[in-house]
Amino acid sequence: MVKTAARPSSDWADERRLFQCLYGSETPSQDQIAAVTLSNLINDETLPQFIWCAADDPVLNTADTINYVLKLQEQKLSIEFHMFKNGEHGLALGDYATANPGEGDVFHPLSLWPRLARNWMREL
Repeated sequence: MVKTAARPSSDWADERRLFQCLYGSETPSQDQIAAVTLSNLINDETLPQFIWCAADDPVLNTADTINYVLKLQEQKLSIEFHMFKNGEHGLALGDYATANPGEGDVFHPLSLWPRLARNWMREL
């Protein structure tokens, strides 16, 4: 049996439809969850990866992201990982170009991630 992290809390009104699309069921089995869990899909063809997340993301479970990064490290794959303290889910660039209209504070420290990614790619 595959042990998975607790499902993150979500205020998505349409979570059942999301599960139906992702798992083919509104109540997925452990096997269905395991089949789409990224850390279970790492193999010899896994490419170098730049990964960032926000510690307070209300949608994604950051423990799953950390588990994925650790599994990539175990396989000695080329990775760069950044976890920012704050950030809503889906902030994209985290700057004025991708902000939602009407939000007061549109700059986030995580808006540095494109520059960090560019520097990482130059070293590949």
